[in-house]
Amino acid sequence: MKRTSRWLLILALVIGLMSGCGTKQAEQPTSESVTDTVSETGQTVKTVDELLAAIAPGAEIYLEAGTYNLSTAADYGKDTAGEYYEWISVGDGYALRLVGVDDLTIRGNGMDNTTLAAEPRYANVMTLLNCNNVTLEDFTAGHTVSAAECTGGVLALQGCRDITMNQVGLYGCGVNGVAAQYCSNISIGDSRIYDCSSSAVTANESSEVTVERCEINNIGGRNYGGFAVFSVNQSSGVSISDNRIFDNNMYSLLVASDGSPVEMRGNQITGNRVRESAFNLYNAELVLDENTFENNTIRNWYQDGASSAVDKEGKALTQEDLDSMNVRTEEEPGERDVVHVATVDEFLEAIAPNTEIILDEALYDFSTAAGYGETAGEYYYWEETFDGPQLVISDVNNLVIRSEDGDVKAHTLTAVPRYANVLNFNRCSNISLSGFTAGHTVEPGSCAGGVLKFTDSDYIQVDNCGLYGCGILGVQTEFCGNVRVSNCDIYECSQGGIYMYGTQDIVIEKCTFRDLGGDSMMFSGCENVKVDEKAVDGNTSIS
Repeated sequence: MKRTSRWLLILALVIGLMSGCGTKQAEQPTSESVTDTVSETGQTVKTVDELLAAIAPGAEIYLEAGTYNLSTAADYGKDTAGEYYEWISVGDGYALRLVGVDDLTIRGNGMDNTTLAAEPRYANVMTLLNCNNVTLEDFTAGHTVSAAECTGGVLALQGCRDITMNQVGLYGCGVNGVAAQYCSNISIGDSRIYDCSSSAVTANESSEVTVERCEINNIGGRNYGGFAVFSVNQSSGVSISDNRIFDNNMYSLLVASDGSPVEMRGNQITGNRVRESAFNLYNAELVLDENTFENNTIRNWYQDGASSAVDKEGKALTQEDLDSMNVRTEEEPGERDVVHVATVDEFLEAIAPNTEIILDEALYDFSTAAGYGETAGEYYYWEETFDGPQLVISDVNNLVIRSEDGDVKAHTLTAVPRYANVLNFNRCSNISLSGFTAGHTVEPGSCAGGVLKFTDSDYIQVDNCGLYGCGILGVQTEFCGNVRVSNCDIYECSQGGIYMYGTQDIVIEKCTFRDLGGDSMMFSGCENVKVDEKAVDGNTSIS
């Protein structure tokens, strides 16, 4: 798709000022006092209270192995905090902020052995305000495990100078791994940043920010995607080099605005899914040098009207240049295992790559699943909607769901919640559906969910299916490619038959639309659309 809402950039930068949940944590120390010991390299601490008491200019603090839950501090949330730290009230608790501490080192027992954790979802795990010459190394930081989403980040730096992060792990569900504002000389090296919902690193009105030799993955999550792996605004001297950037789900890889050139050199950029455009450059420049791109799903490299990246010689890199760099080595679909299913539980168990699921029975009501709304599989999970769970099939390649006899009226897939889509496919490829009916169970009232929804998926075929309301739409796609809908009967849907957004290479043929509450077909931001062998504009509706 070739449109990106400018407000997304603004929103992400605001969120970035706040700037991780779900990693296995080590045995947790308590906040009970333990006699301090002093090592050759500084003060050794075993508890949260000892850590806080040791914070002072010039201190070198060594964290023994364990998980340090900041919420267990004896003075948590109180006004009686130390001279160099304070508790900031957030929506669901308190966040730790270090203030005016210079020449401080906090060193753990290794990323896999030492964890600094925050419980409040609205809290940054740690904020540094007006601190200089601080070293953070050899530990992991993030939020405690919880089903709730986070709106705080991991490390936030405000008005700081000479901050070094070395061999640290920064994990989600926090929105950002590192968020720097009004900072200079920030170095992140040999670290891991993962599972954050919006961005790995944001820099706002900062200078000399370096990210090197890091592993950065699973930013954006598997549902809606994050904003950008890197977000840079009014900043200079930003260098991103020799990193592994992989398996992220984003609107962009990099957004840069109103600043000096950003350099990306020697990075391995692999298996990322980019919904909008890889590089959104607004009054900013990007130098790309010796990066490798492999198996990335990138629909557009640049936003319309934005600047282009250049190589090390200053030559502008076109969309075609970058397409040629993105090596695709994905294997062709393999031979499928054929599985006959008679129950919903058998259906769920069969979901896997290279599988052909044969529907033998008349009715499959997903609300009858033994683990309905609770138990997830490797390739499916339940996503909560307003009135109940919906099934999401995720990260599957080469899956067929069909009836053997092809009798559409003899086999039905249904969902009970009115806000749920009956079947959702997320980040899937080579999906074929045929020979069945899908819709919501008959209940009073109207629906707010649809029937089939595909997100960030490619090579989709829906053939010889009955798709009915009260679902709002029969087929919906977002940021998909190579989609074919044929020989389908789409009826009684309250908003329309087919709606495709940001989707490329679409074929719709020999379909019947009846008793709909809106247009038969709607396209927005789509490319290469054909309906019954006729080319159709990618931004239009057909009644």
